Amino acid sequence: MFKTHRLNNTGFEEVEKFKDTLRKTVTTLEKMLPTDSRELSMFKTKMEEAAFWGTRAIAMKEKNQEHK
Repeated sequence: MFKTHRLNNTGFEEVEKFKDTLRKTVTTLEKMLPTDSRELSMFKTKMEEAAFWGTRAIAMKEKNQEHK
């Protein structure tokens, strides 16, 4: 359950692609939301959570793990 998964090069590439896509999406959507609002703050928090769980999901894939 609490095992650490070390990423191989493929995993690092997938995580970077995932985060880049998420970053672009957030940047686009932020422009549609009111600035300095609680809603924007909550949106950013939830997107940070999505980045965490998405990265974890990518790391869980066997093909993305470095094996010793």
